[in-house]
Amino acid sequence: MKKLNRIAALSLLLGVGVMMSCEDPDLSPNLTPEGNANGFGTFLVGGKPQKDPFDLTKGQTQKLGTDFLTVKPGFTSVPATISWSSFDKKVVVNKIELYVKLAENYVDKDGNKVVAKHGGEGKLLTTITPAGMYESNNFTVDASKVYDLLKDSKFDYGDGKGEVSVFTSNPKRTTASPFLGDRDIPFRNRVIAVTGDDIEVTWKLYGENGLVYKSWSPSVCEEFVGANCRIVTRVR
Repeated sequence: MKKLNRIAALSLLLGVGVMMSCEDPDLSPNLTPEGNANGFGTFLVGGKPQKDPFDLTKGQTQKLGTDFLTVKPGFTSVPATISWSSFDKKVVVNKIELYVKLAENYVDKDGNKVVAKHGGEGKLLTTITPAGMYESNNFTVDASKVYDLLKDSKFDYGDGKGEVSVFTSNPKRTTASPFLGDRDIPFRNRVIAVTGDDIEVTWKLYGENGLVYKSWSPSVCEEFVGANCRIVTRVR
């Protein structure tokens, strides 16, 4: 009996030893965190930020989350600004890349309102060498540049025509006014109201630590003070 107990004890020790030797060091809770970095973008209206997370006179919708600006079709450009932060102060951002893509609202062959997304993960709009933490870095969402980046986009609208050019297949899109506003679309015996294009700008942050920050949780994007993940120009 004693011999069996010794064998069992030895087996247990060997099992623990194997488990310890196979432990993944990358999962160790003692590893030093790599730090965080976040961006905060907002449009400039009258030369001032439309959203300001640190202005105590503004309400929550003027401080947190995605910033939206409504413009008319044929707009030429809108000014905006972006800042960066590192809440744990472990990251210094030395480059910001801004990307643009387009969301087009349309009506499918069954009469449903749907959204076509153009530009994939985003086309590079501009690159910024940023100032220090919380400092403003101004840029412009230029309609002609956005059009130039997206003009070769193609999409299958499911109407039997296959992939067509997004910009040349629709006569309402012109070089002078390439983005669609709100419109009524005839469908069979009724008319369906559709909202205009949304031009979305997102960003990648490059840290001096060699890491690239390009994806954040929904809570960071919409609920954190001093951080969001995109700004959207609404053509209406």
